[in-house]
Amino acid sequence: MNDVIVLEIRPERLENRSRANNAKEFSPTSSVVFISKDVARTLCLAECERLGVPVVQRPTGGRGILHGDDLTVSLCAPIEAIGFPKGASPSITAIYLRTSEIFQSAFEKLGVLAKIGEGTPPPVSNRYGDCFQIASSADLISVRTGQKILGSALLRRGDTFLQQVSIPLYTEGLHCTYFELGEVLFSGGSGLVREKNICSLSVSRLKSVLIE
Repeated sequence: MNDVIVLEIRPERLENRSRANNAKEFSPTSSVVFISKDVARTLCLAECERLGVPVVQRPTGGRGILHGDDLTVSLCAPIEAIGFPKGASPSITAIYLRTSEIFQSAFEKLGVLAKIGEGTPPPVSNRYGDCFQIASSADLISVRTGQKILGSALLRRGDTFLQQVSIPLYTEGLHCTYFELGEVLFSGGSGLVREKNICSLSVSRLKSVLIE
């Protein structure tokens, strides 16, 4: 992972739109697959072991993600902090839609128009282990290319939620390597884009617009 951001949203911070963050730098050559369940169905564990790729379980669920050329973000907050009234019990989808506004706004500042994913039918999605092979209302899609540009998963406990997000960076000189590695590790292959002319994202600029 290149970077991890933990964004803590508090009601008193929402008024001035500021968000606390805790960023940690990682070696750009590290590669970690975070996956929640059905590991044998979605991931080739023998190849992970052979290539020395650690496999780590995350609490929020979802499919596997090959970290190393992405920005990972965690949101942890009470549901009141994202505009729901005290005592409300919004659905997981409603929480996704609300937090998606934050990320859509950030992408727009980078000149990227994003829309919410519409969902991949189960007969198709069940074939894939890579999170970026499918899209749902938890994810964001590029309006211009139709490519998934943000994948996320969410866990709710009472009136608090944890959302974990991955945004591919497509760093020049790295993205083809991670595509090829995903092709080997995941059932159904990699969900990243292989083309060398794909537009990469500046991690510093992305971090900046997310915490504005």
